[in-house]
Formats: sequence, structure tokens, C-alpha cells
Amino acid sequence: MKTSIQNLTILIIILMWGITTNAQERPITAVLNFDVQGLDIKPEQLGNLVRIELEKLNKHEVIDRYDIKYISDKEKINMLQCFGKTCMTEVGEKLKAEKVVSGSLELFGDQLIFTIRQLDMQTGRMEKSVVKQYLNLPKELPIMTEYALKEMFGLPIDQTVADKLSKKSSYESSLNNPDDIALRLSGPRMGFTILTGLNGEILNRPINQGGYAAYPVLSQFGYQFEKQYLNEGKYQALVEFVPMVTGIDQGLFIPSLTVMNGLRNNINGFEFAFGPTFAVGSRSRGFVDASNQWNKITDDVIIPDGAPIEYRMDSKGDAYINTGLILAFGKTIRSGKLNIPLNAYVSPGRNGWRFGFSFGFNAKTPKPKDQ
Repeated sequence: MKTSIQNLTILIIILMWGITTNAQERPITAVLNFDVQGLDIKPEQLGNLVRIELEKLNKHEVIDRYDIKYISDKEKINMLQCFGKTCMTEVGEKLKAEKVVSGSLELFGDQLIFTIRQLDMQTGRMEKSVVKQYLNLPKELPIMTEYALKEMFGLPIDQTVADKLSKKSSYESSLNNPDDIALRLSGPRMGFTILTGLNGEILNRPINQGGYAAYPVLSQFGYQFEKQYLNEGKYQALVEFVPMVTGIDQGLFIPSLTVMNGLRNNINGFEFAFGPTFAVGSRSRGFVDASNQWNKITDDVIIPDGAPIEYRMDSKGDAYINTGLILAFGKTIRSGKLNIPLNAYVSPGRNGWRFGFSFGFNAKTPKPKDQ
């Protein structure tokens, strides 16, 4: 029993010593106002934001803003212009602070330059500083402040989030692509499709045999209309409308429309989509006889008993709307504001599968705010 009590006492002493040591290691720090240029943010507002984020790190004993205001009023110090080393030193002495933090935030074109500096009162030198270049996203100032402070003190950050805050070439998300500047990603598409199985054979047959006298690799030209309806975290959800014309290179004109719903990864640009496709074609109704020959049903053709009736692609047949399912995979390559989508797709079918590849380009265009 005595041993247990002794062990518990030792544990409590160790814990208290650790807490006391940790408290002693936290320097008393004053966060002053920040100089703000080109933005509708008050210097004291940004100072308060830095103060809050610094307290969250739990590495400083941050002096309350009301104490700073009291001293500045009492000593008649103009805190609205207190950004330089001389003023920081004067305020630090009055507050009996060990560290003093200040800095600036300036808008240059479409970039925010965020500077944070920490003055050590004992040495009189700026011992730590960080200069970060961010995209002009004022609503994201809290996370910008958090990441700038973490970088200044050597703490880990999520590099993916940091890239979205600072790099134009980063894939869009709700972080660097807010709702009021949502983007339309549409543009031309071109590529080719390959028909396999029975449909590929029919396409290659002479016209007098119901074929198209064409090689079963056809060119495709079209345009993709894309709409993002969800853009959160690592993924975008989008719907795509792709009208296309197939076979122009071989004297054919096959119009089609594909509607797909998909997901795109904001980190690496990979995407997956699927949906129905509709194409104008021609087909005939017939049967395969005992000699494995196709017979188109006409008024003078006798249908053998038990012969299965089916439809096949036929250049001499009747016009109809062919339907199918498209499964597409792709990746978007970014170069500044230019997007270069690369996509491969497959369309399974009873008379042969269809494979294809397409690529295109589009540029980021801001969406009008009234839409």
C-alpha cells in the first residue's frame, strides 16, 4: 500500500514539474498591430488575428490586447504607426515582454505579401521572420496566418493546402476557388475511337454488304461543356455535356451526345466519369442463317422457324438513335491558366466494345456573379 502511494506521489510531482517547466519555457510575447496596405482590413484586426493564431500554438504566453491598449493609451504611444523596431522595443519595455511580434500585409497585383517578424528584447534583434506570398484570398487570412506562423517556428503544415493558398497552378478547390469566382472549364475536344467485335467488322465491310468501307479507327471532334456543382476538400463533383462528330476523316458524319457525371481530384488532377451516350446511326432487322450469313428481313425473305431476330449496324438500314454507356478516366495537366485534359474511355456493347482517347484545352474563365 505504501509503495502505491509513493509511486502516485512521484508521478504527481513529475507531472507538476513538467507543467511548471513548460510554463516557464513559454516567453511573454506582445503582438502589436500589423501594417496593412491595399486591403480593407484594419491594422488592429490583423494584429488580433495573429495574436489568436499565436496563442493556438501554445508556445508563447501572449499578452492580452487590452493590456497593450492600456499601456499605449497611458504612455501616449501611437499604435497605428508602431511597426518599426524602435517602437516595438519601446512598447516591449513598457509591457515587460520578452518577445514582440509585428509585421505587414500588402497587396501587389493579385498577390498578398505577408510579413511577420519577432523581436527578442534581450538581444534587441529580429530573431525570427517569415515572408509569405499568397494568392489574393482575403477570406482565407486565418489559415494564411496560421501557416505563416507555423513556418516561422518550424512547425509542420499541410503542403497541399499551402500550395492552394500560394500557387496559381494548384488544382481548384473551395479554398482557392471560392463560390463568387467559380470557374467554367469548357473547351474543344479531339481524338479517336476504336470499334471492336462485330461492329468493327461491319464498319470494315464493303458498302454493298451493309458496311461502311471504313477502317474501325475513327476520328472525333467536339466540344465539352463542364459544370462544377460541388467543390470541397480534395474533390470536385461535375457534370459534362460532350457533343461530338465521329468519322469525318473517312467520309462519315456520325453525331453524338454524351452526358457524364464525375469526380476530379483537386490534388493530382485525376478524374473519373460515367454516363449515357446517344449517337445517330443506321441499323437493320434480320437473322443469321444456318451458314452463318446475315439476312436482312424484307418482304421477300422467308424467316426460318426458330431463327432469332436481332438488330445490327447496317449502312443500308433505317436511321435510329444508338444508346450506350461511357466509362471515362482522365487527368488534367495545368500550365498557368491553361488546362490540358487527357481522357481515355470505354463503352461496352453487345456487338463489340468501343475504346477511345481524347484531349483538348481550355482556360479558366471567371463566372459572372449574377449567375
